[in-house]
Amino acid sequence: MSTSVSQAFASAFTTTFIGMLFSWMVYGGTIAQILYYFQNYPKDKIRVKIFVLFLFALDTVKEITVCNALWYRVVSNRGNVLAAEFWTPSDYTVWVFSALAIVFVQWFYIHNIWILSRNPWLRILLTAFAVALTLMALAASFAMVYETNLAQTSTEESETLVFAHLLVPSRLQSVTELATNVYISLSLIFILHGSKSGFRTTDNMISKLITFVVNRGLVLFVLQLLEVVLYNAGQLGDTRSSLFYYPSSTININTALIVWA
Repeated sequence: MSTSVSQAFASAFTTTFIGMLFSWMVYGGTIAQILYYFQNYPKDKIRVKIFVLFLFALDTVKEITVCNALWYRVVSNRGNVLAAEFWTPSDYTVWVFSALAIVFVQWFYIHNIWILSRNPWLRILLTAFAVALTLMALAASFAMVYETNLAQTSTEESETLVFAHLLVPSRLQSVTELATNVYISLSLIFILHGSKSGFRTTDNMISKLITFVVNRGLVLFVLQLLEVVLYNAGQLGDTRSSLFYYPSSTININTALIVWA
């Protein structure tokens, strides 16, 4: 294998591999939180347990397909630059399950907005807009998968035109996910701050919840902002944003599991 081929493969796949590695590391946190939850909260409601297991299943399927995608590139097609850039069924699965995981975590926090809101009209307004944002991001994710499949099977259009079709859904997906998480964080902070009653014990608990929401929002904001900036700053086919894309859904799941664990 020539040095030029090795360098080309490394250039095409290095950031993606690091993103996958980061995702596996965070998945270890998912497993730890699942074990801790079921050991310490065996009497929780069955619907809560089902939702926790559902999030774990989404993350597990995603990580398995990430491993399969890595095996295809590094072992089965080692040194093949085209294999590093070509989407496999595992890549489609990763994208779909990542989108679903993020949406279900966001719906969990939107459900909390609905429960905590005292004003019925404000409750409807806040949750309706948040749900609309999540559905927009989910639709953009599915459109990205569809357009990618068309791009790889198309023989009539130029490569530049094909990749240009991918920019709209991919940018819309990343931007709406970022906007949704910012919106959810600000909504929860607003509702929790308005729930303070003047009693020290209650207010201290609310302050801790606000701190958690702020910390969660900052972590996801930085992660998703870097993903958006790198994706939009790069040229067509630039993979630097995958450094933050792969662990994104797993980090979202961890922010939900930590509420119970």
